[in-house]
Amino acid sequence: MFLAALLSGCVFNSQKVNLLPTVSSLASSDGDGITVAVTVQDERPDQSIGKRGVGGAGAVIEAAQSPELVVRSAVIDGLKKKGFTIVEKGNANADLSIEVRFLQYSLSQGFWSGGINIKVAFKALASKGSQKYEHLYRVDKEHRVQFAPTAETNEKWINEALSVAINELLDDRGLIDTLKFKG
Repeated sequence: MFLAALLSGCVFNSQKVNLLPTVSSLASSDGDGITVAVTVQDERPDQSIGKRGVGGAGAVIEAAQSPELVVRSAVIDGLKKKGFTIVEKGNANADLSIEVRFLQYSLSQGFWSGGINIKVAFKALASKGSQKYEHLYRVDKEHRVQFAPTAETNEKWINEALSVAINELLDDRGLIDTLKFKG
């Protein structure tokens, strides 16, 4: 049977996760110096990432930094790699608004193992002139475990899922084409 320690939230300490997404998007000249304003809002239903116990019990997992600032910084880095110039809203040729919808860690109980479920979701709206593009980027990762993962493992898995979502956004041709629309 799945470890009792994983099920009893009292054995865990709270955890602050350092959000360190990896931007793996390739450099390009797609942006051609086009100015873009990037805004990010944290629209998550719960400001904690999750709990280190099943059924809502256990110690809280929180972000050590503001998720919206981390996502904004990573997206800006990726857009700069693609040749875009980032400016303040009102001074841009194009706008990119991102809503952080989920950054969630949860546990599910199984007979022989448990599941660590990590969900990340962003909604992006890109606009340039009359051209608009909207897309929801979702990442659902499950890791099967027989023992409670360490804080380091939790942080690694959360950052992997966050990185996938950010890179999907940066590699979305529809979004990039909207930002560089000439019309």
